[in-house]
Amino acid sequence: MEGRRILRRLRFFMYTTLMKKESQHSTLYRAYRPQSFDEVRGQEQVVKVLEAAIKNKKIAHAYLFAGGRGTGKTSVARILAKNLGVDDKDLYEMDAASNRASTTFANCARACMRSI
Repeated sequence: MEGRRILRRLRFFMYTTLMKKESQHSTLYRAYRPQSFDEVRGQEQVVKVLEAAIKNKKIAHAYLFAGGRGTGKTSVARILAKNLGVDDKDLYEMDAASNRASTTFANCARACMRSI
């Protein structure tokens, strides 16, 4: 009986110790996210078009980034925003996976308009 109690305590200790370590780590995609167009790999055609648009000062009113997981959509969008002079505090990330309802987009758009 005493052995089970010690084993339970040991499991609890191991569980809480592991939880503490998990909360202190940074995910790989955030730690190694490219910070400039020069650091982006595998999306040369996208980078070329966006850099040309910035250079020629012909920025479209909207860009749609589509593709599978891990292809760099968010990273390229953040780099584009940074090159256009958008601060991190003014950047709103909206994706179809986490925001499926059109009311969510409408509410976010209203909040954005109020802050301008």
